[in-house]
Amino acid sequence: MSGLKKLNKEWKEWVKVCILKGVPTNEIASELFSRGWDDAAYELMKKKWKY
Repeated sequence: MSGLKKLNKEWKEWVKVCILKGVPTNEIASELFSRGWDDAAYELMKKKWKY
């Protein structure tokens, strides 16, 4: 299972909202790292997002 899919519902929504608001991926990943969601942070940094 991917790191982002392992996030709970609230964190998935938080990531989605941040991306839609244009928050830089490295800032989102930094917060995920600080919360222990390392796999999700690495996966997020590798993705190419389409807005």
